Amino acid sequence: HNVNSGGKLTSTTQSPSQLQAMVQEIPATAADIEMMTQGLSAYLILFYMGLVAAFLNVPVIYVLLRSPKLRADSKLLVSLSLGGMINCIALCIMGNFRYHLYLEALKSYMVPVETPRTCAMRMQMWLRLVGNVWPPTVTLLMGVERILACWAPVFYLAHLSKNKPTENVKFDCGRKATFGDVFATLLYVNEIFGYVVGLILNMAAYLHTRSIIQSENVRDQVKRLRYYVAVAAISTLLVAVPDIKQILIGLLKGAGLDEWISQSFNWLGLIASSFNLFVYLTLSQEFRVEFVKYLCIFKNRKGNHISRTVIAVPMKHTVHMKAVTD
Repeated sequence: HNVNSGGKLTSTTQSPSQLQAMVQEIPATAADIEMMTQGLSAYLILFYMGLVAAFLNVPVIYVLLRSPKLRADSKLLVSLSLGGMINCIALCIMGNFRYHLYLEALKSYMVPVETPRTCAMRMQMWLRLVGNVWPPTVTLLMGVERILACWAPVFYLAHLSKNKPTENVKFDCGRKATFGDVFATLLYVNEIFGYVVGLILNMAAYLHTRSIIQSENVRDQVKRLRYYVAVAAISTLLVAVPDIKQILIGLLKGAGLDEWISQSFNWLGLIASSFNLFVYLTLSQEFRVEFVKYLCIFKNRKGNHISRTVIAVPMKHTVHMKAVTD
C-alpha cells in the first residue's frame, strides 16, 4: 500500500507477471559460476533426453489403451507409463529452465534471489513431485497385486480382478530448496521403498508361480510377471540406487561430486521412465503383435491420405498422364 497526494491509502497489489519482472538479483559467487559452467551442457543434455524419453512412453500408452486384448489387464502398466512420462516431462522442463538460467547468469554474473514460495510457483516442481511419487507407488501396487493373486486368490478375485516461505534458497529451485530437506528425503525414501519392495514382491510372486502347476492361467500369470519383474528391476537399479546418493548428498559433496556426475543420476531416471517400451517389446508377444498391428494401421492411413491427394488432381491432368503412358 502507498499513501497518495490526498492522504488516502491506495492498493499497489501486483500481478504474478509483475512480481516475476521485479525479481531481485545478486552477484554470483565463484562457486556458483563454477557450478553453472559445469552444469550448462549437462542440463542441455537433460532437456533433450527428457524430450525423447517422454516420447517413448507415448506408443506404450497408445497400444495398451487401444488394444481391447491388452486394455483389461494393463491398468497398472498404463498408470506406470503415465507416471514415467510425467517424470520425463518434468526433467525436460527442468533441464530447459536451468540451461537458460545458467546461460543468462554466466553472461551477467548475476543470479536471482529465490524463496521456497517463488520456487513452488514453477510448474516443473509439481510435475517432479508427481513423477517422484507416482511410478514407485504403482510399482509397489503391482507387487502387492501379484502377491495377492498368488497367495490370496479368493480375496484377489473378490476385491481386486517446515520451511519459512520468505527465506532465500538456492537460485535454481531444486526440490530440497522448495520443499525442504525433510520432505525431499521422504521423496527419496518413498522411491527407494516403492521400487525395492515392489521388486521383492514381484520376484516372490514370480518364483512362487513358477513352482506350481503349469496350467494355461498360470502361464499367463508368469508372462505378466516377467515384465513386471523386469520393469521393477530396471527402476530399482536406475532410480532407487541413485536415490541413496541423494540421502547421502552431504558426504558426496565433501568428496567433490561435480554437476555432471550429479545430473547423470537424472539421466538414469529418464532411462528408467522410458524403458517400458523396450521391456514390453522384448518380453510380451501380445504387446509386440498389437504394436505392429497399430503401426501398420498408422502407415496405411498415411498411405491412404497420399492416395486421396493424388486422386484429387484435376481430370485433365489425369487424362494427359494416361495418354503419355499409353
